[in-house]
Amino acid sequence: MNSIKKNYIYNTLLQILLLIVPIITTPYLTRVIGAEGLGVYSYYFSIASYFVIFIKLGIDNYGNRTIAEHKNNQLELNTSFSELIYLQFFLGGIIVTIYIVYAFCFSSDRKYVLLFLVLVLSSCFDITWYLSGMEEFKSISIRNAVIKLLNTTLIFLLIKEENDVFKYCLILILGSLVSQIIAWPLVLKTTKLVKVHIKGIIKHLKPNLLLFLTVISVSIFKIMDKIMLGLMTSGKMEVGFYESSERIIHIPSILVVSLGTVMMPRISNMIALHDNSYKKIFFTSIMFSMAISSSITFGIMGISKEFVPFFYGAGFERNELLFLILLPCCPFMAFANVIRTQYLLPNHRDKDFLISGILAASVNLIANFIMIPMWGSVGAAIATLLAEIIGCIYQAFVVAKELDIKKYIKYSIWFVFLGIIMFICIYFMHFTFCQSLILQIVTKIIMGTLIYVMGSIIIIYILSKESDEEVYFFIYSIKSLFIRFRLKS
Repeated sequence: MNSIKKNYIYNTLLQILLLIVPIITTPYLTRVIGAEGLGVYSYYFSIASYFVIFIKLGIDNYGNRTIAEHKNNQLELNTSFSELIYLQFFLGGIIVTIYIVYAFCFSSDRKYVLLFLVLVLSSCFDITWYLSGMEEFKSISIRNAVIKLLNTTLIFLLIKEENDVFKYCLILILGSLVSQIIAWPLVLKTTKLVKVHIKGIIKHLKPNLLLFLTVISVSIFKIMDKIMLGLMTSGKMEVGFYESSERIIHIPSILVVSLGTVMMPRISNMIALHDNSYKKIFFTSIMFSMAISSSITFGIMGISKEFVPFFYGAGFERNELLFLILLPCCPFMAFANVIRTQYLLPNHRDKDFLISGILAASVNLIANFIMIPMWGSVGAAIATLLAEIIGCIYQAFVVAKELDIKKYIKYSIWFVFLGIIMFICIYFMHFTFCQSLILQIVTKIIMGTLIYVMGSIIIIYILSKESDEEVYFFIYSIKSLFIRFRLKS
C-alpha cells in the first residue's frame, strides 16, 4: 500500500505547480489577450464542462471509492473497472452526439464550440478516478506536471497578440486530451478489461446518478456563475475579471484539496476493513486544513492592494474587491472538504452530500439572479461566498451526531482568528521607505509570516496541555514532522 505521506507530497507538489503556472501565465495573458480574451476561454470552457459532467456523472468520487474498496481483490478490481469504464464510454457516445447537434444548430460561435468538442471527447477517456482509487498519485502527478509545463511553454511561445485567443484555447484543450490518453498504458499494466454483463454496468448507474446530482449542484456555483455573467452582462469582460480573481481562490485550497484527494481512497479502504482509527486522522486533517487555508487566505487578502496592480496590470482594479469577497470562501471550503472527502463519501453518505450541494447551489443561483444584474462580477462573488458558507454549515450539521463538530470548531477557529489578526496588521500597513509595489508585497509577506508562525507556535503550545486523545494525536503529528525536518536538515 502506498504511503500517505508520499502520496500527499506527490499530490501537493502537483498542486503547487498548478498554483505557480497561473502566477506565471496570468500577468502575461492579461496583458496580451486581456480580460475579454480570458472571458472567451472561460465562457466556452464552462459550457463544454457541462457536457463533460453528463459523461462522467459522479464517477470521479464513486469510481475512486469503488476502486479503493476492491483493490485488494484482482478479480473484483478488473470487473469493477471494466463495468465503470464501459458505462463512461456509453454515456460519452450519447453526450458527444448531443454536443455536435448543439454546435451546428444552437451555438452562436461555432468555431469555438467545435474546438471545445475535443475537450468533451477527451473526458470519455479520463480514468483519473481509477488511479486515485489505487493511490497511484505519483503517476497522476508526473503526467499532469509534464502536460502543464508543456502548456505553459507553448503559451509563451505562441500567444503573442490579442487575436491569439483561439490558439490559447487550442493549447489547453490538446493538453487535456494528451493527458487522458497517456494514462491508459499504465492502467492496463495492472488491470484488465474483462467481459461483463449489462446488469453489472447498470448497477453502477443509480449511485453514480446520486453523486451526479451533487456534481450538477456544485457546478452551479463553480461553472454556471461564469455562464450567467456572460449572458447577463455586456461582453465577456466581467467574466474575465471573475475568472482571473477566482484563480487566486485556488491558492489557499491547494493543500487542502490535495489532502482530501489523497485521504479519501485510504479512509474508504480503512472503513471497508473496519478500522476505526481514522477518526484521529480526521481531526488532524481538520486542524491542518484550517491552519493552512487561514494563513494563505488572510495573507493574500492582506497584500491585495499591492498585489492586484502588480500582478494583473492596468484595468483590473475590480479584482481587489473580488479578492476580499472570494478569498473568505476558503476556510469554509477547507472545513467542508475534510467532512466530505474523509467522512461523508467514504461512509457512503452520498445523500447528505447531495442535499448540501443542492442547498448551496440554490442559494447561489438565486443570489446570482439578484446580484449579477446589479453588480456584475462582484454580485457573482457574493453569491459564491454565501453558497460556500451554507454548504459548509449543512455538512457540519448532518455529521454532528457522529462527530464532535463543536470540538473541531473550538480548536480550529483559533487559526481563523490568527489569520484575521494577521490580515488587519498587514492590510493597513504602508511602508513609506518602499517605493515599489514588489518591495511592499515582499515586506508584507515577511511581516505576515512572522505573525502567523509566532501565533501558531503559541496555539500549538496551548493545545499540548490538552488531555484529549485526538488533540494529542494532532500535536504528536506536528512534532513528528518537525523532528523529521530537523534530522533531514
